[in-house]
Amino acid sequence: MPEVTAIVPIREKSERLPNKNFRDFNGKPLYYWILETLSNVEEVDRVVVNTNSEKIMANAPEHFEIEISERPERFYGDSTTRNIIQYEVNRVETDVYLQTFCTNPLLKSTSVSGAVQKFTNTSCDSLMSVTRHQKRMFTEDLDPINHDPYNRVPTQELPPIYEDNSNIYIFTEEVIEKKGDRIGTDYEIYELGKIESLDIDYKTDFEMAKYFHKRRNQE
Repeated sequence: MPEVTAIVPIREKSERLPNKNFRDFNGKPLYYWILETLSNVEEVDRVVVNTNSEKIMANAPEHFEIEISERPERFYGDSTTRNIIQYEVNRVETDVYLQTFCTNPLLKSTSVSGAVQKFTNTSCDSLMSVTRHQKRMFTEDLDPINHDPYNRVPTQELPPIYEDNSNIYIFTEEVIEKKGDRIGTDYEIYELGKIESLDIDYKTDFEMAKYFHKRRNQE
């Protein structure tokens, strides 16, 4: 089994939902839950948290076996995730990289494990998690994408469209070197359900995820 290193970028500030990563989420800061998920994935050998948050630097290592990578100032502000990933790939040697976000609190450890296994058991160069949609979709110009509006069929018969849900990316250093990003030229997908793949950007996302997370933990 190759060595797998998980990278979790967590920045201090967030624009669309202020203080998002540190808000109370069912009794713990939001960022806590993805670290707990990764700690329960047998295939993940190492977890690196890239952050400029003093709160995380001080508190997260007390609860999880993680490595803190202090974010250089040049990556503060509007730096993209691509910059952070390239920085960590250059800094950390491993066989396989897995990247996720703390804004995915409903992501299950079994799904992460399944994604790693799929990646390692195929010849793909990268993998991303997706959410399947079978709805009648249109472009910005209202051109139909996956259906004929004059020959309507039940939605379950429509060809699916897949959303990159930002929950799981798996890749190698070679992919980063060739493409400059996490997705190569021969990638696989790993499907997640709509609830599990909820990614928090806005307050409504936060409240929905919090509700489903609490409900799941009560089952």
